[in-house]
Amino acid sequence: VAPAELEGILLSHPEISDAVVIP
Repeated sequence: VAPAELEGILLSHPEISDAVVIP
């Protein structure tokens, strides 16, 4: 998955970003 796609997913799903930030 391209970084740009990841950013789009994280921006679309803030809840997922919280889970991703915590390794």
